[in-house]
Amino acid sequence: MRNNLGGMGGYFATFKLPSSHTASWSLLTFPSIRVLTMSLAGCRCLWGILLSPFVLFCATHSCRADLVNAGDIAFIGFNTDGNDDFAFVLLADAAIGNVVHFNDNEWVGTQFNATNEGEISWTVTTALSAGTVVTFSNLATSPTASTGTITTNGDVMALSGGEAIYAFTGVSATNPTTFLAAFSNDERIYDDSNQVDGTLSGTGLIEGSTAVLVARNGTDPADGGQYAGARSGEAAFGDYRSLIGNTNANWNVHYTDGTQFVPFDATSFTVSTASTPEADSLGLATLGLFLLLVIRRSQPGIMISEFPGGTRRFQSICTRWGV
Repeated sequence: MRNNLGGMGGYFATFKLPSSHTASWSLLTFPSIRVLTMSLAGCRCLWGILLSPFVLFCATHSCRADLVNAGDIAFIGFNTDGNDDFAFVLLADAAIGNVVHFNDNEWVGTQFNATNEGEISWTVTTALSAGTVVTFSNLATSPTASTGTITTNGDVMALSGGEAIYAFTGVSATNPTTFLAAFSNDERIYDDSNQVDGTLSGTGLIEGSTAVLVARNGTDPADGGQYAGARSGEAAFGDYRSLIGNTNANWNVHYTDGTQFVPFDATSFTVSTASTPEADSLGLATLGLFLLLVIRRSQPGIMISEFPGGTRRFQSICTRWGV
């Protein structure tokens, strides 16, 4: 029997129990499905599945895509000359409303050591697929983004030699919760023994993977560079991290003129196989195939029942599941 709960279509089932049994019910909440369960002595029944209108969509898509893990983005280009620019690629889908902060102050293990350099917050305004390249331009003057909106927290982000940029989620552009990626054109920035210039300690990022380093040429840091490796052929977007992180083999770098890389290559990254839906979405889709699943070890029965404090009542059969 179908019921409309607060505008959300759903299905319930209730069961008759011998008078000697007592039952309890609970509501299990998942991203797009709610499952009402009942348990009793010697019997366990899955009362039913509330199917939201999004269940079938979630069979092949994540219900909301958020940039929340280290490596969900990767820096693929930078220019410290002229107006200053950088580019990054999404290695995970980004839903509307996602916010990523970028900060080029020195991270010293537990906090940024100052707030007098550049701090930028980027908000996703159009849902973006993994593989999308995003460019930030004119950082030293009036920053703009190729997609989404950006706001600055005081000073503009003027890039220079011996630079590092940290990307993270958090309550603000100075208070990180989860670091997503980092970039530096000076190996001293990642030196754990010298936290005056900066460090990767406390970020959870790994040099050569989630943290990109373009090393000095012996004396000077690079003025600009760009990832020049493959943008197709990998089985998963995460597989590009090691390619992007291998700057010696897969980057073009210049130590006197970074403007030659602008505009950056905006070709999207692709994978050779279709993306696998997230585990929770697969679980939701599986649950959605069963409008009524019953597991019990006592005699089946049938009745109409009422939820505590409510008036909803529905009828179904509790069938034996051979255990």
